[in-house]
Amino acid sequence: MGDVELGASWGGLGERRFVTLLFSDLCHSTRIAMAMDAEAYAELLERVRAVSEPIVDAHGGRVAQVYGDGSLSVFGSGDAADADAANAIDAALALHAAVRGLERPADCPVDLRLHSGVHTGLVLLRDGDLARGRVEATGIATSIAARLAAAAGPDELLVSETSVGPARRVLRLGEAREVAVDRAGESVKATPVLGPAPAAGMGAGASRATPFVGRTGELAAFGEALSKTGARTGAPLRLAVVAPAGQGKSRLAEAFGRMAAEAEYAVFAGACPGGPAAGVLIAWAQIVAGMREREAGGELAEPLRALLDRMRGRGGGGEPLADAFVQVVARRAERGPVLLVIDDWQWADGASMQLLARLTGSGAPVAIVLTTREAAPHGIPLDGWELLFLPPLDLEQSRALIRHCDPRLDPLDAAKVHARAGGNPLYIEELCHLADGRPRSLDQPAGGPERIGWLAGMIGARLEALAGEEAAALHAAAVIGEAFPLWLFEAVVGDPRAAERLEALVARDFLVAGPRAGRFRFKHGVTWEVVYSLVPIRERKALHARAAAALLDRPGRGGIERDEMLAWHHAASDRIEEAALAAERAGDAAAGLRALDRAQLQYRRALTLLERLPPTDGTHARMAGLVARFGMVSVFDPEPSHLAIFDAAAARADARGETEAAAQAEFWAAYSAYATGDGRRSVAYARRALERCGAEETPFVVQLRATLGQAEGLLGRYDEALALLDGAIDVKRRHRSGRHASLGVAYSLTSKAAILGDLGRFDEAMAAIDEAVALMNGENHPVEASILNWAGAIRLWQGRPDAALEAAARARVVATRAETVYLHAMSRAIDGYARWRMTGGPDARRDLADAVTCMAERGKTLGASLAFGWLAEAEAESGAAGAARRAIGGALRRARAGDRLGAAMAARAAARLHRREPARALAWIARARLLAAPRRAPHEAAATDLLEAELRASWGGPDAARPLLDRAEAGFAAMGMLWHLDRAANLAGAASP
Repeated sequence: MGDVELGASWGGLGERRFVTLLFSDLCHSTRIAMAMDAEAYAELLERVRAVSEPIVDAHGGRVAQVYGDGSLSVFGSGDAADADAANAIDAALALHAAVRGLERPADCPVDLRLHSGVHTGLVLLRDGDLARGRVEATGIATSIAARLAAAAGPDELLVSETSVGPARRVLRLGEAREVAVDRAGESVKATPVLGPAPAAGMGAGASRATPFVGRTGELAAFGEALSKTGARTGAPLRLAVVAPAGQGKSRLAEAFGRMAAEAEYAVFAGACPGGPAAGVLIAWAQIVAGMREREAGGELAEPLRALLDRMRGRGGGGEPLADAFVQVVARRAERGPVLLVIDDWQWADGASMQLLARLTGSGAPVAIVLTTREAAPHGIPLDGWELLFLPPLDLEQSRALIRHCDPRLDPLDAAKVHARAGGNPLYIEELCHLADGRPRSLDQPAGGPERIGWLAGMIGARLEALAGEEAAALHAAAVIGEAFPLWLFEAVVGDPRAAERLEALVARDFLVAGPRAGRFRFKHGVTWEVVYSLVPIRERKALHARAAAALLDRPGRGGIERDEMLAWHHAASDRIEEAALAAERAGDAAAGLRALDRAQLQYRRALTLLERLPPTDGTHARMAGLVARFGMVSVFDPEPSHLAIFDAAAARADARGETEAAAQAEFWAAYSAYATGDGRRSVAYARRALERCGAEETPFVVQLRATLGQAEGLLGRYDEALALLDGAIDVKRRHRSGRHASLGVAYSLTSKAAILGDLGRFDEAMAAIDEAVALMNGENHPVEASILNWAGAIRLWQGRPDAALEAAARARVVATRAETVYLHAMSRAIDGYARWRMTGGPDARRDLADAVTCMAERGKTLGASLAFGWLAEAEAESGAAGAARRAIGGALRRARAGDRLGAAMAARAAARLHRREPARALAWIARARLLAAPRRAPHEAAATDLLEAELRASWGGPDAARPLLDRAEAGFAAMGMLWHLDRAANLAGAASP
């Protein structure tokens, strides 16, 4: 298969690695140098360097470069460790403390302080020289660490958010801020580290920010085991929880400890630290210290003090230390059951293992729980122990965790985050924390790991344990893709032992076998990203070329998956024309299957690739066609960034004098702007496109007018909107074939229904909805989800939450099938508000809030005004004033953008919040009327009358309330708003003498 040697290091350029970089500089160095004699200043710098190097070495780092008043240290350049980032932060804090402790020279004008920056990222490492220092680390990560140090204030340590990781739980952090890293405006989010957090013992996990989800089976099994064992009922418990890093072993052990404490066990915990400065017997010393704290003044206080001194190297003599420990623990167990919990046993030192063996061999009636990454730590099996292998979270458990960590993510996103994290709770938490939970694609793997900092470093550290052949096989697998067939791997590596190599990687927990025979995938999407980024460029391109050739050798297999892979491999091996063709085919196939997210990805990839080719007539025509197809698949789940694609297409067409192509691009821009809730921009695009078209009544012009009508309706200009929509609907009805779903007519009818519903003409609105659904011919197109969502919104206006709930459920099915986040989030909002209106329950209100957050944070703002209004009402009536005010603010911001549908409802919610302040409440009532007036919506007027009547009655003014109630009841009756009519009648009855 050519002359490529897998796993080769190319040209002596160095090794690609994820490392953590620490830049430290002396504060005010120029001022100090100017004030001091050069020799004295040099001596001062030597003193700083003299304290720095031992600290860096002790924390597993290496001082790579020393320059003037500063230094660069690298953590992970030798034997990488998954705690490199945490070690670098600890080293930086120790450096700052050491420099603060240096005596200030008499002629030094300021106190001695450092300012430092820490960042984890991908670099090319190679040996240095006299000019480049001991180690040269080349890459953007080095520049970022330097910029963080430069931005830090005196005695400040700035750490990039992506590098903090789980250490944030044990650190005191300041307020994060953006730090510019280049002149183009790129920035990274950085957090000041103020020092270590106060120490916490067993049970500290209860105060963690994220919830403990799942593991009900494991907890039940532990509870049963605990009830059957112990000093009084049988052999003491010996349980080892086994799982990879991040799987939740420590959290589960904490939960076990709480359960045991509730069962009247005395629980003592310790943890084996990793890293170069781990020490000896640390976990056991922590356990003894915990016992001593509880035994203050008791009979065991003195033996425990003596034992702790010996463990810390401050005493000696007497019986062997292990025997002394067993004796003390056994005496403590005589007073009641004892559970010892030791975390991270895979890092236990030899003395700790000997002590455990002595304790378990003694028969002491003590229950013990260990957590470990390996079933046989250090190659020593845990004979006689019950092994509990902890699986990843399942999809529903992951969704529960993701929902807490990042409400912006829709359940459809959550499924992709779950897949990317492989169900690993730590990975999920970190992806959500970094706001990087959105799914990666084949377009983005090389850049992805830079966004996950310490996590990429931790995964990279695992690769260090692989032998050369295993690492080469993993490289090849990563280049082929996150998931791949065995035959393709065999073709790429050309090795008869290919299957054995993959099975070895499965055993190493990098890969898992797929549900179909002969299929494999990376266990975590992030692992794939990291491994791919570590493959040397030349090797990577050669492997991509091999993969493309192998796929072309089997032309009859694969369909859309084959074309997606060909697009990926051709592009990465610089075969641009072939890559664009494959991406275009894959996009067409995905669109045909209504896999709209995949179609978007492939069309966008094809456009990007074609931009790299010479600008011929053929290339331009292909790009124009791709823009139209991209528009068709993107409008159901739009992003504001899509407008740039259409703007670029219009500019290209204008440059070539192609008016029709420019109008087509602006049509899609108008539709995309409308679909993101930007009515004003949509109107501008649509009018400009119409001006380009002239007077001829073409189908395209009809569709443009319909789009303009939709945008005018969004802005509340109903007369103009209805005229445009009715005209377009009439033409489309006359020319409809009837064979397929008529998407344009159906959505135009839906837009008309929304206007009619807002005007209180509910029967007409639902008739239009029914006609729109019928026009879909049962094809389950995403347009049907839009229709059903509007049906739900209209029913909510009418006071029919039961019918709204039914419509939302049907919409959610269609949106899930099409994987359109916006439509799914809107159906969730309708569902949440309808359930809250029916039950008033907090779960429904929370579901509504999550859906609104998802829409707002993701820029899915079409209909967001309504959703904010629903949320404002729910929060205000539930007494959640802060949440209500935030929702009110969201609705009013949308009103300023021209979308007023939820603004009056939000103003009524504000009036309700101020019900004890009549003047302010009435001011908000007046504002509600003002906000609703342009829409001429009678249901809003009646609802506002009802609330004002309710408020006036509560203030002791039933006479003032009576006319308002009469007017509200008349309005509700005329519109058939029976739920509201009942509420008005109840208030009228209560107000009657």
